[in-house]
Amino acid sequence: MAAVFDKSLKIRADDSILKWVGQLAKEAERTPSQFLRDLIFYMRMTQSGPIICRHLIDQRIRYRPFKAAIKAPEMKRPVFPWDHNLPG
Repeated sequence: MAAVFDKSLKIRADDSILKWVGQLAKEAERTPSQFLRDLIFYMRMTQSGPIICRHLIDQRIRYRPFKAAIKAPEMKRPVFPWDHNLPG
């Protein structure tokens, strides 16, 4: 039986978010919508969702568009909040 995706989700985004989702989706060999759907599925199935949510809250991370005069910093390496929560 094929999956039926009969619902859609709208999010507010600016050009930076659209660019980043496009880049990440391309790296994952998916469309942006497939990437976001699969990312949410992964976070739920691996129990990494609560870890990421806690990290967002603890670090007060919230996306705000960069001012035109400020260039977005390049990520040097992926940020994995669960690296800090591993035993040992």
